[in-house]
Amino acid sequence: MQLEEDNSIIVKNRMKITQEESIYTNEELANHANTLFHISSDCVIAALKSAHIKECTISKAREIVNVFQRKEIK
Repeated sequence: MQLEEDNSIIVKNRMKITQEESIYTNEELANHANTLFHISSDCVIAALKSAHIKECTISKAREIVNVFQRKEIK
């Protein structure tokens, strides 16, 4: 029983390592903004530019875009 548990832990750890996200440029993210974020490419460009990001993962870009959209306009 212990051996089976140890093997499942090893498999889970390997899965974490192999499931790393790809990194994309701002241009690539903007080109697919409508599909990925359901907003215009201009918004994605502005959000990433304001965060001083040149490359990132889709999940990180999604976080940045969501924060950017929630910002209060002064």
